[in-house]
Amino acid sequence: MGLRILHLEFTNCSERPQHLSGYPRLRVLDENRTRMDVRVREGSAGIATVEGFDDPPRELTLQPGGTARTGLMWRNTNTATGAPGVGEYLEIAPTAGRPWQPVEQSAADRDGLHIDLGSTGTLGVRAWHRDESG
Repeated sequence: MGLRILHLEFTNCSERPQHLSGYPRLRVLDENRTRMDVRVREGSAGIATVEGFDDPPRELTLQPGGTARTGLMWRNTNTATGAPGVGEYLEIAPTAGRPWQPVEQSAADRDGLHIDLGSTGTLGVRAWHRDESG
């Protein structure tokens, strides 16, 4: 079915509480770090039904060292001719008005993000929520 889900974590590395609300802003970049034409939609965007993905946003305050999560959802469905673009990098702004920053990968995932959107060009994003482990 080509369903893809990617989980992202935001850890407050500052010495002050950080406030999050709503959805992060995202940019998908190709292998040359050029911004791709991707529609980022709040929630599942009709891509699939996944528990929690369409939960409404809540205000979160992360204390130093605290973690919040979000998720990305897309399908690798190709209904058009030609090779679809593949995102290799992500930039994120935790909330509107905050600066863009690259998404860093864990040591286990250094082979690239490989956001293979097919011809859909649509990415669903989950609202920020607390990390289930704390």
